[in-house]
Amino acid sequence: MEDLLGYFTDADRIGELLTKFGGSIVGAVLILVIGIYIAKTARRLIMSALERAKFDELLTKFVSNIVYYVLIVFIAFAAIKQVGIDTSSLLAALGAAGLAIGLAMEGSLRNLAAGVVLIIFRPFSDNDFVEVQEVQGVVEDVQLFNTVIVTLDNETVIFPNSEITGNKIINYSRKPYVDVEVKFWLKSDEDIEHVRKVAVKSASALDLILEKPAPVLQCLEFDEAGIKVQVEGACDPAKREDALFALTEALQKSFRDEGVELSAPTRRQI
Repeated sequence: MEDLLGYFTDADRIGELLTKFGGSIVGAVLILVIGIYIAKTARRLIMSALERAKFDELLTKFVSNIVYYVLIVFIAFAAIKQVGIDTSSLLAALGAAGLAIGLAMEGSLRNLAAGVVLIIFRPFSDNDFVEVQEVQGVVEDVQLFNTVIVTLDNETVIFPNSEITGNKIINYSRKPYVDVEVKFWLKSDEDIEHVRKVAVKSASALDLILEKPAPVLQCLEFDEAGIKVQVEGACDPAKREDALFALTEALQKSFRDEGVELSAPTRRQI
């Protein structure tokens, strides 16, 4: 023990070690510092170039991050080689370790592959209003392994990418508007034209309902017990839920004021 301690405390030995490895270590540190700066600059430049080229925001962030991490890997290997470590043997060891890690992280790799699929085929973009697994919200970000969706209740839901690609995706933002529908039953002797005028006027007065296409009332069924009708209006996809609530409330008030009577709710299931 004393011999070992003396080996590392001997001034001549310390000077020899510094002479032998000092330059390599300093060089490796410089490679890391300069390399990380270059990687960050490259990521920033790529993002700026893709944004100027009007590329999709999700694709821009994904590509720039991939380039950044690939550069970091090359920089790390360059720094290791500068110290004097044989990178070929290191690569072989990393390959074996990567195989073991890959088997252990099968789910993560599946999510990574699903993230690439989402970026390439782009079923949605940033700020699109979507529905996945009965969760409605705005797409905030598509990351390497996860997709972040903010719901209408301002809740942040994080989906593994494989659960996004493996399920039905409803993208309400692909079209300039979506329809909201309110169904109800009228008494069989109710004046349908009067009800249509009241309903259309009530829907058109709402700010959340678009002027074009104009709101309509449609008859769906008719028998001796009553008339099943539907009031349909168009709205901004991101405001679909608010528009539905507003339209339902507006129709109730208008029908009450105009004396429109609905059939008993227990008589029918809508």
